[in-house]
This record gives sequence, C-alpha cells and structure tokens, in this order.
Amino acid sequence: MITAPTLFPSDPPPPDTRALRTRLDALLREHSGIKARVADFQKRKWLSTGEQLELKTLQRLKLQKKDGIAAVEAELTAAELTFHLD
Repeated sequence: MITAPTLFPSDPPPPDTRALRTRLDALLREHSGIKARVADFQKRKWLSTGEQLELKTLQRLKLQKKDGIAAVEAELTAAELTFHLD
C-alpha cells in the first residue's frame, strides 16, 4: 500500500512551482485574448484579404499558446509528482 509522504523538517522543500504557475497564468490569459479576437473575426460575414491573413495568423498563434499551456502543465505536473514520490 502506498501512502502519502509526510513532511518532516529533514524533508526537502517542495519544488518552487510559482514560476511555472505564473507562466501558465500568462499563457492562459494570452490564449483567451487571442480566442476572443478570432471569434470577433469569425462573426463577420466578410473579411478583407488583410483581415483573412490576420485571422490565420491569430489562429496559428492561438495553437502555439495552447501547445505552450500543455507543455507548462506537463512540467508542473512532473515537478509536483517528483516531489510527492520522493
């Protein structure tokens, strides 16, 4: 049976995940803002060539942010699991 580790003064401190959480929050805010801009473009019945290009650029950027979110979440999970399994 695996039990959760208890913290004793001799245990190492948990990893500093504040920087990862800050980065995750920033990526989530950026993704949300881009998502709103994409939605605004998609509501329009007609887009100029420049607006179509901007929409495609925003869609790519939104996917990049989503990939970044997934990467930071994986790193955060790994850091937390590593600490709890030691």
